[in-house]
Amino acid sequence: MKTSSPLESQSARILMIDDDEDDFFLVQELVGQLSDRLAICWESTYESGLSAILTGEYVACLLDQQLGAKTGVDLLNALPEEVTTPVILLTGSNASDVDEAASRAGAADYIAKSDLTLKVLERSLRYARERGRQIAQIRQSEMELRQLIEGVSIGIIVRSGEKIRYVNPSVVALLGYPSNEELVGASCSQFVDPLDYPRLELQWKNAEQGQVGTLEEVRCRTKQGAEIRVECEGHVWTTFGGEPACIMSIRDITEETRVRLGLVEYAQQQEASSLTDELTGLYNRRGFLKIGAEHLSLAQRQGRTSHVLYLDLDGLKSINDRYGHQEGDLAIAGAALVLRTVFRTSDILARLGGDEFTVFADVGEGLDRVVERVRVAVRDYNNTVTSPHQLSFSIGIAAFDPKHPCSLEELMAEADKQLYEQKRARKGRYSASAHGS
Repeated sequence: MKTSSPLESQSARILMIDDDEDDFFLVQELVGQLSDRLAICWESTYESGLSAILTGEYVACLLDQQLGAKTGVDLLNALPEEVTTPVILLTGSNASDVDEAASRAGAADYIAKSDLTLKVLERSLRYARERGRQIAQIRQSEMELRQLIEGVSIGIIVRSGEKIRYVNPSVVALLGYPSNEELVGASCSQFVDPLDYPRLELQWKNAEQGQVGTLEEVRCRTKQGAEIRVECEGHVWTTFGGEPACIMSIRDITEETRVRLGLVEYAQQQEASSLTDELTGLYNRRGFLKIGAEHLSLAQRQGRTSHVLYLDLDGLKSINDRYGHQEGDLAIAGAALVLRTVFRTSDILARLGGDEFTVFADVGEGLDRVVERVRVAVRDYNNTVTSPHQLSFSIGIAAFDPKHPCSLEELMAEADKQLYEQKRARKGRYSASAHGS
């Protein structure tokens, strides 16, 4: 049975660039399960893949990191800016350095091949398509803004000494005056922000000495009191009415500045969303490695002991098999809610994928008390929520000793080892279950 796909509204083609034919057959099978309207095309080399993606005929591209002597990141860096096809990088591992390089190069998503399932592929394609659509809209807006700005008449001001001697109609309109009468004879300092005015003075002095004018972005006030941003350039030192004067051009960049700041904010939002698990709202693996490493570095500098907890949601496979994946997602969301009630907002909580969670925390009250708090929170959740299943966790904990520093990955591996030793023994002091008291 085909699953619902975000691309079913029309026939669409996906490009896969991978030098391993077996990987292509695997992905081809998954794409076939997604929708009859999806087709996947295969290119096996860096060169043919680059040529194919440049055609712009594909709604998304699945790109292998290993392409002979070159890499998927190399190909991403070779793409010109106008290419808007969203690219999902496929790798053989969860290497954080590859993830970061892919993000910097413009990859829409990043998937380890070992994690590639029908659900993961569908989610990644949906996210990549949405990101590609947003990027295309931003670029269209940028083009329209550029056309608009280039079509606006440039304002011209002639300044002699401290006084304005002449302004053209564009300056009058820009500053919101009914005519030039209130501007001619006034000082530029009357309209320019006091913090920005010294830079204009330096620009005019440079123009007087025959130096090439530099662009200066300054804040001005209109007659109505509104703040605007203008780009100023002193061009020519000449004479006006028999007196030395500087001709200056100004251009309104208020909307351009707003768009630029909006793009920065959008990029920051995109960065934040790439660090977050979609289902739980916790950090994902990438987010935990990035933010957790920063907190670990801080703990090292402050000489502070910290802990990494590795938690496994028990029986998730059984829940999925017995009640369906929707109920399994509810169990995962419930587990995240439990962790939020136990740990502080300053602690770093993440879902690594599947049934695995991790926490970076300062456990000042003692490990036993933290495990007990998890156990009580699980019990309270199970007693409160009507559900056909019961939540329980297995927990492994690793301590960071600033006198013997190690990496975040090493702490995670040690906590994971402790967790599975506990599972094998089917007991241990780091178990939180609704059936204990």
